[in-house]
Amino acid sequence: MIRPATRNVASLTTNFSSDVAGMLAGLGVRHAFGVSGGGIGAVWRALIHAPTITTMHFRNEAGATFAAIEASVELRGPVAVFCTTGPGITNTLTGVAAARAEGAKIVIVSGRTSSEQRGLGAVQETPMPSADFFTPGWLFDEVFMLESSGELPQIARRLQHGFDCPGAYVAHLSIPVGLQNAPSGQGPRLSEEYRLSGLFPAHAAVEEVIQLMTTKRFAVWVGHGARFAARQVRALVDLAGVPVLATPRGKGIVPEFDPRYVMVTGLGGHEANLHHLERYAPEFVLVLGTRLGEPSSGWNRRLVPPGGLVHVDIDATVPGTVFEGPVLAIQADIEAFLDQVLLRADQIPHHGFVCPSPFPPRAAYRTEVGPIRPQAVLSAIQASVLDEGFPVLTEPGGSMAWASHLLKMANPGQLRIVGSFGSMGQMVCGVIGAAVARQGPAVCLTGDGSMLMNNEINTAVEYNIPAVWVILNNGRYQMCETGMGFRPEERHARFRECDFAGIARAMGAAGESIRTEHDLEPALRRALQRGSPGLLDVNLDTNALPPFESRFKTLK
Repeated sequence: MIRPATRNVASLTTNFSSDVAGMLAGLGVRHAFGVSGGGIGAVWRALIHAPTITTMHFRNEAGATFAAIEASVELRGPVAVFCTTGPGITNTLTGVAAARAEGAKIVIVSGRTSSEQRGLGAVQETPMPSADFFTPGWLFDEVFMLESSGELPQIARRLQHGFDCPGAYVAHLSIPVGLQNAPSGQGPRLSEEYRLSGLFPAHAAVEEVIQLMTTKRFAVWVGHGARFAARQVRALVDLAGVPVLATPRGKGIVPEFDPRYVMVTGLGGHEANLHHLERYAPEFVLVLGTRLGEPSSGWNRRLVPPGGLVHVDIDATVPGTVFEGPVLAIQADIEAFLDQVLLRADQIPHHGFVCPSPFPPRAAYRTEVGPIRPQAVLSAIQASVLDEGFPVLTEPGGSMAWASHLLKMANPGQLRIVGSFGSMGQMVCGVIGAAVARQGPAVCLTGDGSMLMNNEINTAVEYNIPAVWVILNNGRYQMCETGMGFRPEERHARFRECDFAGIARAMGAAGESIRTEHDLEPALRRALQRGSPGLLDVNLDTNALPPFESRFKTLK
């Protein structure tokens, strides 16, 4: 059971900070994660006492931001991150960049050194000027440098617009320390009449796609952006009987036991199954909701037929950015686009494509003590976690590659994989946000390198959050070591093995060391049934090489 922060609303002095908290609550923010400090103290207190916001204090702002990303993705709504001046702001940098890449809705609420103290060597002085943090650009969609309470109504309207728009929206609300305790202006009133219409495809574009479907063989390639259109994607595949490809983050949009399912593409994909697609010889590929970047496609030109791509995405800048060749770009909400296509179902022929499953059979467990094969770990996760309905979040590297290659998904979104930004440490913190948002257990599959880089076990213990970490412990950055061809004497990618189970127990979480494959499923079930933080430290076979082929080819 997750312990919420205690509140005593009656004792709270109403001020500008309580106006900000009320504005965020009115905009649908239900969770606030962060790290306190003198520069954000008044806002932090207001968030703690906000009746509809669950506020949690983390150990590092990066961890709080990563957790906010996963909570936002799970809830499909906005999450706030609070941080103090100076290093509090700069610690959020990687998480903010990842939020843009992951399609999250995040508002950073930071303290700012008051103008009369700036330049005088104030403790944790806000880095001013800084174009990255205080102007819109690659980090933030919008930045609001507050100077008075009168600005809140306009800011509320702009935040509401950003939260309602499709795709990522990351904003920065910078509040001077002196303003935070200013008298209340009673807060902004949000317009109940505001409404943002969906992005509907042009009629001519739909007509052109229907004409292509009625005269040419095609395949469907789905990515993360199509996860909310799973019903329509499945209906189209059933109707047309065509091959299906999925990016690692598009797994489960079409069930991976479907006989039309050819392969996962990109990092951890099934290149051995590609000949089934080539045998069918599609004349074009319908791409739904993926940029087709390196993790998604491996930049493999064999995946693109001579007829090119029909590329549908909500972001007009996405189609045509990766592969050369013919591209029909359609900017539209994918659900709306497919709804229009399916209205013309009687015109689309059935191609009757089938192919063997790309997935190997589940590994049989060994009972002897010794290094554990990653195939056995993934088999246990499939049986004890995914098949039981719990989500799995994977870190970059071997964890992601093994999950893409071996886990068989029936539903979209149950497996969360880091996007192309590839932040190590994102999911070891993000699993907390996922567990908080869904109010139930979530599992992170991670290598030891990511777990050493960043974790929030202590935060999970503090709030009794049922996050479970499964550590593939092999004492190395395996992707770096293998990809760069380090020789045994070049131990730069290796490090001393850690007792993660002992570390977890020292912080108050349940920690188990797994030494036989036969113990994996029982240990996972205990961790999930416990309802509190837990960690499984798996002694991994160092000779097992993850399916990194596509990544290694791009590094040559």
